[in-house]
Amino acid sequence: MERKTDILFSEYIIDGTAMDSTPGDMLKECMPEECWKEFIAQWHTAGNEGCSEPVIDETADRIPVNFRYDCGKIYEYLSRIIRALPHTDHDAPETIDLDHPFSSTRLSIAETILGTIWKEGHFRISNLNISAEWIWDTSRLGNMAAFYTSVEAATGYIYELGTKLAGLEIRYAEGRCEAGFRITGVKDWLPFHDSGSGCRNTDGIILPDDGDPDISDTESRLAESGSISAPAEKTYLWNSRKCPDRIVRPYGTDRNGAESSRLIYIPFDTCQHKLGGSCLAEVLGNGNENGPEIMDPDYFIDCFEVVRELVEDGIVQSGVTVGKGGLLTAVAGILGYTDTEDRSTDSLSGIEDNELDGTEEIEIDISGLEQAYIETDSVRILFAEIPGVLIQIADTDYDYVDSQLLLQDIAYYPIARPGQLSGKPRIRLSSSSRTGLFSILAALMDGQSSEGED
Repeated sequence: MERKTDILFSEYIIDGTAMDSTPGDMLKECMPEECWKEFIAQWHTAGNEGCSEPVIDETADRIPVNFRYDCGKIYEYLSRIIRALPHTDHDAPETIDLDHPFSSTRLSIAETILGTIWKEGHFRISNLNISAEWIWDTSRLGNMAAFYTSVEAATGYIYELGTKLAGLEIRYAEGRCEAGFRITGVKDWLPFHDSGSGCRNTDGIILPDDGDPDISDTESRLAESGSISAPAEKTYLWNSRKCPDRIVRPYGTDRNGAESSRLIYIPFDTCQHKLGGSCLAEVLGNGNENGPEIMDPDYFIDCFEVVRELVEDGIVQSGVTVGKGGLLTAVAGILGYTDTEDRSTDSLSGIEDNELDGTEEIEIDISGLEQAYIETDSVRILFAEIPGVLIQIADTDYDYVDSQLLLQDIAYYPIARPGQLSGKPRIRLSSSSRTGLFSILAALMDGQSSEGED
């Protein structure tokens, strides 16, 4: 049947309300002019002109589920999540949770950007080129409303983060509602209005594991002509990592001469812990709750720039992204439990009962998180999918890291001391009983005591 609507440029009427902008309008706002022109030429060539009827849809109702998470099954939950993690590259489009298209889309973008924080190179978040792809089934009730929300979430986030959407692809596909985001390179976007050599010729494009990142010819010509100042440092990004994604042997020492380090968790958004749309909700079949409201791009930028500098300076010994699966899944990842080859073996069986081979263990203390967020449910703390990072630093660098984070008002939480781990340890969780109202009263009393001391 001939298509009468244009997924990008038709007017959208959702739940009886006409939307102010079309998806095309929103996408255009965060794309450089030359990139947009290139995309539009391809879009119209594909036969999308003349489809002018409005898209009329409604938000799909969530199926009510009476479900309570069990704090006594945390290790079982972790094991099931690890087994459910996708084996494919994160750059590939992922299925968007149609019940939570906003948080699902924003988490995907955040994870994509955070993937660069560990790489070799010299860049800022504003230098990143992002390519987006939506593969969408437009036929089912609620799908077009979810598509609109997904595009709205993506474009607003990309724009507010100061990055640029330098590539775009939209495809129709029956039975699929997916979105994918990837970093295609880096560029100084100050003169992005200059056509140069086209959208795809970017300065500092992602290189192989080695290479010489030269300034682009276009930027050199602009610098020579006085259009922009010649950069003092090259902007570039390599595919190789600056630091590993597994715990390393620490090189700090404690008072007894033993090497020591810390694991520090840094959430990159200020939202509350909610499990809607999470990997945990998916594996347990519970999708009724709201997802995290990832709404603080300015805070994300501050966190990114500080942590990126720590990585570039070699302060971060190892690090992983906190995203899909939540904090505890990231902990399992940095300890080596999410390795693809391990998921089909019995190596995860011990996690469910927390009875892994060996005598070593690592204590994960989330009491600071519980008190800061006034959250009594440890399942939410451990499995809510708030974008962030988990980094390992030497004890000798702790004061410096503390000063850099506090300088930008960034909250961070030391959650573990890896010690002298030689293999995969047991994971032991430690939480606080000082939560809820008691936590507030205790904090007020502590504050009064501190003020009285001289």
